[in-house]
This record gives sequence, C-alpha cells and structure tokens, in this order.
Amino acid sequence: MYSEVEVATLRKEFGDRFTLVVPGIRPRTTNHDQKMVTTPAEAVSKGADYLVVGRAITEADNPEEVVDEIVKSIS
Repeated sequence: MYSEVEVATLRKEFGDRFTLVVPGIRPRTTNHDQKMVTTPAEAVSKGADYLVVGRAITEADNPEEVVDEIVKSIS
C-alpha cells in the first residue's frame, strides 16, 4: 500500500476481509522525504487499519509532539 487511493480501492473491493497496513505516513507538519506519502487522517478516512510511521517520529526534535499530532488527527 502506498497511498490512501489504494486503501480506498481495496477497502471498496474487499470490505473488511483484509487488514490494510499503510506505510509512508507523514503528518502535515513534517517534511515529505518519499514520493508517495499520505497523512494519518487521509489514510484512516479511506479505510486503513494500521499506519506505519517511522522517520516522522524517530527523526523529530520532539517525537512525543509528533505522536500527539497524529493521534489528534485521527481521533
């Protein structure tokens, strides 16, 4: 999975028969260092079950702030 577009397509086609894990998650306030990224809210709104967030957190000056931002955006 690379974007909320694929998530939406798979969710529409297969419903809840599959667990959808989406990498390339970047909060709006972080730099986009990959070609295909999506925000947490976009991915969840399209049907993602799990979000893979790496560098946006591990390379942040304040990782807890980034996590809080992600949680707020999908709550």
